[in-house]
Amino acid sequence: MLLSGAKRELLNYAHGVVLEVSKVWALEPNERSIRSLNREILQTGLGGTYQTLRCRIEDAETLHNVGIIDGSVDTVVCILSLCTIPKPRDIISDLYSLIEPTGGQLLFLEHVASEHPMTRIVQNWYTPWIWRT
Repeated sequence: MLLSGAKRELLNYAHGVVLEVSKVWALEPNERSIRSLNREILQTGLGGTYQTLRCRIEDAETLHNVGIIDGSVDTVVCILSLCTIPKPRDIISDLYSLIEPTGGQLLFLEHVASEHPMTRIVQNWYTPWIWRT
């Protein structure tokens, strides 16, 4: 996957209990994406560390069932996900509540459309090539 290096570099900043983004939890509502993510986890040898949950960040009950509660997460990682969330500001607020208050962090790797017309044309051209699986 083209972004694997960028993901790896971003995750170098993570510490402690990581939500994705000690134990890494990956939240993903799409079953097909979970299968792909699980294959990548096994290929990289992270099977004992990385665990996927089929849910959205709004699913507090599922998170609570695995011990993810307010103030319990050292690092939250959002990778190319906020663009799919209808009210990202609300979700970011929810994410901050999960972060340990004395040193937790929120890391982002997101994409946005450029406001510069020529750059936007280039983005529209290369986007289908980047997001092929």
